[in-house]
Amino acid sequence: MSENEFSGHLTEQLCQGGKLENFTVSSNKLTGLTPSSLSKCSSFKWIRFNNNNFTGDLFEAFGIYPELQFIDLSDNNFHGEFNSNWGKCKKLFNLRVARNNISGSIPPEIGNVKGLLGLDLSSNHLIGQIPKEFGKLTSLVKLSVQNNNISGNILSSLGH
Repeated sequence: MSENEFSGHLTEQLCQGGKLENFTVSSNKLTGLTPSSLSKCSSFKWIRFNNNNFTGDLFEAFGIYPELQFIDLSDNNFHGEFNSNWGKCKKLFNLRVARNNISGSIPPEIGNVKGLLGLDLSSNHLIGQIPKEFGKLTSLVKLSVQNNNISGNILSSLGH
């Protein structure tokens, strides 16, 4: 349902059957909080909410998705701290949360996602260092963390 003129809020009944695998509503005019039912939808494999005006606490809005492969939440107004639960999504290969209002540090648990190819956390309010666990991300081909407040040394193991 991407690239349309959908507006308003998403229905709370979304994924109540627990079988929804792919959900794409990118590039619309959707607003408000994401339905709480989404945090319990363990069947998700592919989620694209990018380029809307969703709000809410990122940590509360999204849960653990054992089958998740791709998620793009970029270009919204999510806030709060980055969710360490993404590290439990073992099949995840692309995680994008750029251009939101995410604060806090980058969770080291993301380093446990061995097949991660792309990670875009750019243009948020992240602080601290790139976790040393990122040295274990041997499949990573794109890491975008620009326009944050990240400090410290660049890992020598990054890129191996």
